Amino acid sequence: MPVIMPEGELLRRAAAWISEERERHPQRPLASCLDEAGMRYNLSPVDRLKLAGLFAGNNTSPGGEDAAGRPG
Repeated sequence: MPVIMPEGELLRRAAAWISEERERHPQRPLASCLDEAGMRYNLSPVDRLKLAGLFAGNNTSPGGEDAAGRPG
């Protein structure tokens, strides 16, 4: 039986997962985390862009990539 989630709940869970993942593995590119979060939480492309925007402003990966995985 499917579970009904409040609107935005999967996006919040994905954001929390990405934050935790980035703390555990700081060398992992943000683009990789965004891709995995999209699969884990069945996010739409629009939701993935929202997450990318959320994480783009507060940090870049140690490799110098922005949220979309482009060199920064």
